Amino acid sequence: VVLVNAADVSPSRSEAQVSDDVFGTNGDVVNLVDQYLSCSHNQLNFTMAINANVTDGVISVSIPNNAVGASSKVIYNAAALQLAKQVDNLNQIDHVMYVL
Repeated sequence: VVLVNAADVSPSRSEAQVSDDVFGTNGDVVNLVDQYLSCSHNQLNFTMAINANVTDGVISVSIPNNAVGASSKVIYNAAALQLAKQVDNLNQIDHVMYVL
């Protein structure tokens, strides 16, 4: 999970809160991973990325762009570029969730 901090806006939840919301790392029993597992009859399981810069499946990146009024493609490209600078094994990751 990538928390994107733009020049003009940032996510309202911390890395720890998002990790709990998505992976249940702090006891959230109604988390995104468990809901996908339940709805897919245990066929779709998202796991945490493992990297020195990733904590409990979450990493924050900062982009110089203003997000308000920008196209999603511009923001995505800026965030993906920063992510690639911070995570060296992106080719081993199948799914990335961006949170702005």
